[in-house]
Amino acid sequence: ERVSGILNGVDEGVWNPTCCPFLDSRYDLKHITARKPNKAALQREMGLDEDASAPLFGVISRLQEIKGLDMLPPNLDHLLALGAQLVVLGSGDPALEADFHEAAQLHPGRIAARIGYDEALSHRILAGVDVLLVPSREEPCGLTQLYAMRYGALPLVRCTGGLADTVVDTNPATLADGSATRRAPEPDRNHLWQTDDSVKSASIRAIRLSTNHVIQSLQSYSCCTM
Repeated sequence: ERVSGILNGVDEGVWNPTCCPFLDSRYDLKHITARKPNKAALQREMGLDEDASAPLFGVISRLQEIKGLDMLPPNLDHLLALGAQLVVLGSGDPALEADFHEAAQLHPGRIAARIGYDEALSHRILAGVDVLLVPSREEPCGLTQLYAMRYGALPLVRCTGGLADTVVDTNPATLADGSATRRAPEPDRNHLWQTDDSVKSASIRAIRLSTNHVIQSLQSYSCCTM
């Protein structure tokens, strides 16, 4: 017998960049350039260097090993070497909280961490970042990657569970056949975020996608797997 599941949904009355009360600039797919001021506003709010050209990565998550966030601190130097910035919002494992807090102190203007949860800030992160990191080791379905696509941030996810069910890898083949804008029955599993090398290769691809003019026109629906 076949087993079917029901994916999580997004409350469009709450998670909607066209009417979100927490944003400096509201936008939709037809007015995607109106998204840009939110990046600058987020950089100012979080004490990051105000640099429109810097790829801005974000995390909104419980800081736990099952969420894969323990793989991020060892790779921060790689992200910074690419000219990227990082903003983290979350709480959980005290050791991971300390890691991200220390990283923010060591790299002011490049890394910012807010320990705790702030729903208004989570909306601003979704609207301001170029790439949202969702490296969960296990994920029954997940909501953050859905919110990211709704807000025009590229979700960079591990290809597992509900992340694989909702995110289709953005690559030349899926751009050509249009599947990058919708669910596919067999997601591309060639870019799993399981090793340091895959973290690095996936982040490089995400940066290239987020700065590509073709992707910018599709950004509300495109994505990238690790």
